[in-house]
Amino acid sequence: SLNIDQVLYDFGKISSAVKSAEYGYLGAKVQTKLTNEELIHISSNAVITANRSKELAMLAKQQVASVGSLSKLVEDRHEKGASNLSDVYQAKSRLDDVLSEELDVNSQNQSIIRTLGVIIGQKDIKDAVIGNLPTALDNACSIPPSWEKIPEYQLAQIDAERAIADLEKAKADELPTISFNSRVSRPLNATPRYGSRYDTRIGINVSVPVYQGGALAAGKKVAQSRIESADARRMEIQLDIEQKISEAQVT
Repeated sequence: SLNIDQVLYDFGKISSAVKSAEYGYLGAKVQTKLTNEELIHISSNAVITANRSKELAMLAKQQVASVGSLSKLVEDRHEKGASNLSDVYQAKSRLDDVLSEELDVNSQNQSIIRTLGVIIGQKDIKDAVIGNLPTALDNACSIPPSWEKIPEYQLAQIDAERAIADLEKAKADELPTISFNSRVSRPLNATPRYGSRYDTRIGINVSVPVYQGGALAAGKKVAQSRIESADARRMEIQLDIEQKISEAQVT
């Protein structure tokens, strides 16, 4: 037997499902972009932190040299009888303190460098230097943000569009589905002697959901709440970005 079923009109059930799937694909792409940008942001912060820790290490080294010279001066004065032994001990104690600080700063700097190497996939990296920044970066905070290019905002927008598509499908699920049905069959024991008659049936089928235990109404409520949540998320992202731009312009 051969059965053929073709939907003629479903009030948007299939088209809404297709839209939802397409928005899901777009959301996955934007999520990948957002992950990449977060990795760039983390790496940039790591470079800045590494550069600062390197400068702190240089200052700590200079401090050790200064305190070391002072300690040597105190020892010379003690040998000449110009200072007592307590001054020598105090100078050595101070030198030990700055040496410990230098060790801590250098250890922290190496830890930051190793972390940066893991993030960017270069575990053998030894240093991080900030070069000349792009000239356009100085005016970046004075340019109005293009919301459609911001991944977080894009993702919230796509979530809202997908929720709208799901809401349309939930509404369509409450309506009938009209389909075309055709069936052609032939008995297995049919022979030329007894005939080889084909049974053919053609008809129009209308299916209507009668009772789903509240599932259809619940589906609409869920989709509506997702729309409201995505809209609130967009407003939150927009407010957060505008606030950060305002703070950067002030500083």
